[in-house]
Amino acid sequence: MYTDFFKLKIKPFEMAPDPRFLFFSETHQEAFAYLQYGIIDQKGFLVLTGDIGTGKTTLLHALIKELEQNIKVAYITNPAMEKREFLSYIANSFGLERPKSKVDFLEDLSQLLHHYNRQDKRPVLIIDEAHKLTPELLEEVRLLSNIETPEEKLLTIFLVGQIEFLDLINSDECRALKQRISLRYHLDVLTEEETREYIRHRLAISSFNGFGASIFTDDAVKEIYRFSKGYPRVINIICDHALVSAFARGKHKVGKDIIKECAADLDMKIPKKGRSIRVSSSPVKFLSKLNINRKTLLWTSGLTFLAIGFYLLYSSGIFHKLFAAILHTFFKKGPSVG
Repeated sequence: MYTDFFKLKIKPFEMAPDPRFLFFSETHQEAFAYLQYGIIDQKGFLVLTGDIGTGKTTLLHALIKELEQNIKVAYITNPAMEKREFLSYIANSFGLERPKSKVDFLEDLSQLLHHYNRQDKRPVLIIDEAHKLTPELLEEVRLLSNIETPEEKLLTIFLVGQIEFLDLINSDECRALKQRISLRYHLDVLTEEETREYIRHRLAISSFNGFGASIFTDDAVKEIYRFSKGYPRVINIICDHALVSAFARGKHKVGKDIIKECAADLDMKIPKKGRSIRVSSSPVKFLSKLNINRKTLLWTSGLTFLAIGFYLLYSSGIFHKLFAAILHTFFKKGPSVG
């Protein structure tokens, strides 16, 4: 849509975890090195955690891409399932037939892992979204690490999850698993300077010349950081939105004003009064949309009903009879009521 306008080969801020776009901040680079070492050296249990949108999955895909050919990866992206389905999923990820029972699964997996060991192949089980695992499933995962020789573990297990996964690991139900974790790393958000470099990096990967001349002004980048707080996913969303807005206006530079407008739209806040009114089929909802003061509405309605009541009483002749009754009672004169 806007790629030709900005002279880009591809969209630079797509949400897909494309390893080509991985930006090595200080924490991302350190995490990559630690985890690569843990897999190559068969360290047993590895854990990577990070808040939503910090780039865990992108880092994971880049890590898998860089692994040596003798490392065989079984990758599970959504472990939220029943135990039987979960074990079948693991079997299928390793290329095994669907097991009829847990015994069959363990026997088949054990034979496969020993076969890999004889061929100097290193199997790795990667479970993304590990925070969705139940303590019961985590225990099943832990028991898989019991497949070993006297010298070494035959399976490296790599768990990737959000911050709440740490609470699960630290629970009493998962004490045995916690003791087996040999490497653990937590991804942090980007700093303001890293946010600037992150944007430049993605533009450089996407541009024809490879230099990625900045489309975003310095003030725009500061506003992006203020809104995103350094979360790569949020940076992608607002930058993509800003490029669309700039394209629609025919602007080749994205300034602070465009970022502010995009941030307001993406923040999903309630619009200010008077910006728009959608007529509702319900009178009550319709009146509320008009922003009429409730007390004024109640007083107006009450006075209207009172006036109508007086008119009906007057037209029916009741007032005449009532006035004659008062005169006859207090002054003993005037026409009698009857």
